Amino acid sequence: MSFIVIARYTSPWSAHIDRALLDSEGIKAYLIDEHIIGANWLHSLAYGNVKLAVPGIQRAPAEAILHELKSGALEAALNAELGLLQSACPACGSTNMQPAPGAADRAVQFLNFAMLGFFHPLPWGRFRCCVCDNRFEVRE
Repeated sequence: MSFIVIARYTSPWSAHIDRALLDSEGIKAYLIDEHIIGANWLHSLAYGNVKLAVPGIQRAPAEAILHELKSGALEAALNAELGLLQSACPACGSTNMQPAPGAADRAVQFLNFAMLGFFHPLPWGRFRCCVCDNRFEVRE
């Protein structure tokens, strides 16, 4: 049985998440070079990153599952199943968002670290749309 590399990752942790997803779907997946890169991540590019390999006959289903994960379809299905509301950008309707703390939030975090020695979590609620770069607040 031959194995085919279907994805590469700079960190072993991201690779383990995708490997576990494939295992849960019944596709036996293996990670190559995970321990070398986990021990010394600076060698990641030299070794060609952590590689996710699957049996050749399961390549197409594995790639389809990973594509579904990257597209956000699995997250949307889980949110629908749990009854969670998915926030969307008011300008374009995209759900591809990132947290966008304001300047005051960053200043408080810096002062907290300078005086107390640890980072305080930033408040969630301000977001930036990755599609149209619109910045907005989500109220719950």
